[in-house]
Amino acid sequence: MGKIPKSMREKKRYIAFKVRSDFKIKKEELSMAIWGNALSMLGEMKASKLNYWLIEYDEEKMLGILTCSHRMLSEMLACLALVSNVNNKMLSIVTLGVSGTLKALRRKFLKKDYPIREVSFKAKFRERDIKVVRSYNNFIDAEISEQEISERLGNMNMRYIGLIKEEIEDATFSEHGI
Repeated sequence: MGKIPKSMREKKRYIAFKVRSDFKIKKEELSMAIWGNALSMLGEMKASKLNYWLIEYDEEKMLGILTCSHRMLSEMLACLALVSNVNNKMLSIVTLGVSGTLKALRRKFLKKDYPIREVSFKAKFRERDIKVVRSYNNFIDAEISEQEISERLGNMNMRYIGLIKEEIEDATFSEHGI
């Protein structure tokens, strides 16, 4: 029995992502967390149609590539965005880009350096005082100074809230080196 012709094969999409966490996450742990999240979000029938596979993951740089069916791309991206912890280690997954080939994915999204910068300055978010502590590309992590919200975040085992730069009021990012 021969190979299936290219025109008959299922199309794939390759997703480049970065894990943001204070802890080192192993490839097996991450793969199981993504799959578990897909099962709980989509159910067994739809999760099986994802054809998800974690191709590679660099535990030091916390960068990875996974593949999925092109028909289930939006569901896969949602599953990635909703992963929040692995073995009680808090994390978030940021999608760097999507491509139809591995070569283009690496060229467009993984050659760039996206350093996480530790910063410290005060700003406002929805008229509340916040302290920006980390910056990554267009994303920032911030602490909220209000006692009530800080307590609610603590109850959810969260230290920071994730925002994008456009959501911040009264902040000039160039003066803070972001």
